[in-house]
Amino acid sequence: MNLETRVFRSKDSLAETITDDLKNSMRDRTGNFGIALAGGSTPRTIYGHWTTIQDDLPWTDVHFFWGDERCVPPDNEDSNYKMARDSLLSQIKITENQIHRIHGEENPEVEARRYAEEITAHLPTANNFPQFDWILLGMGTDGHTASLFPNSEALKERSSICVVSQHPASGQRRVSITLPVINNAKKVTFLVS
Repeated sequence: MNLETRVFRSKDSLAETITDDLKNSMRDRTGNFGIALAGGSTPRTIYGHWTTIQDDLPWTDVHFFWGDERCVPPDNEDSNYKMARDSLLSQIKITENQIHRIHGEENPEVEARRYAEEITAHLPTANNFPQFDWILLGMGTDGHTASLFPNSEALKERSSICVVSQHPASGQRRVSITLPVINNAKKVTFLVS
């Protein structure tokens, strides 16, 4: 695994570099490109940048997933899907069958199983887990990524693709991909600002 840390002076320079990384990753792919999107303000800047270069990328080959989602409806301001839809997906030329969102409005346990099946149906398998081409992740002030919170049982999961977790302070429930899925991706980028 190649580990690299890069520091940027602004979110805009970060967005430009991540965009170049995306172009290079997509150029090197074979078949469809599976990407898991992150929520938050830093990714919003990046997604906005991607809309300005949409003619330079083969969006028709991209399948969009999420690393995690709060258990809220898709039009809720806390929804990672809503943020990505508003800042990126609604502004590029793709079809609905390229969007694989977590249904945060459904029963979390049922949705974790359904979403795991959807991921498995659309991604290749390697090391007994689905393999994303790229996973974008943020990091919370408590050090969590996706919705895998410090000291939570979700961190110990080694056989499932998705888990239900709970925010330790608010109690809000979430659906998240697991560490084995994250570690199995071809590329993982943490966006921290």
